[in-house]
Amino acid sequence: MKLYKIGFPGESPVLVELEKDGEPLSEIVLGERGRGRTEKTIPIIGDGPEVRAKKSDEGDIVLVRGVYESETRCLAIINATGAYSKGRRYEIHDAVGVMEIAAGIFAFGDAGRCGNGEEVLAIIEPEAEFRLDGKYSSTWYAWMNGSWRVETPEKRQARLALEKVSNGGGEWL
Repeated sequence: MKLYKIGFPGESPVLVELEKDGEPLSEIVLGERGRGRTEKTIPIIGDGPEVRAKKSDEGDIVLVRGVYESETRCLAIINATGAYSKGRRYEIHDAVGVMEIAAGIFAFGDAGRCGNGEEVLAIIEPEAEFRLDGKYSSTWYAWMNGSWRVETPEKRQARLALEKVSNGGGEWL
């Protein structure tokens, strides 16, 4: 599976390079350390251009590098937090085909009391979709045929209406 990162609501997914400065990436870190926060470290072992997640007997997740050509899913690091907005829920909304396997917590304010949100590692199934809410807008994400579709709610609604009418749905006015 390829590993992608969505750094904040509204950002397009970016492929994570499994090598940094010629050295293999040895871990990914979710969330942050501190009051009202949780940091989760996911180790990466092996060789190869892609990764798959494996759960230990204790329930911890390890990413194993290798060649997984027939894999149609992907892994994504999704930060649902973005910018601070009072009273907003920092999470993944309306998720279909998204299996969260690990999470860390980001928080705002020195004491972590101004609001917090998850950064998750998830397995994304083919045709999965979900929504992230930013401070001023929402963004829909979909994993389709090995690539990402990122769209605003308005563009998503127009695309869905077009698909329905193209398939004979709707009514004449």
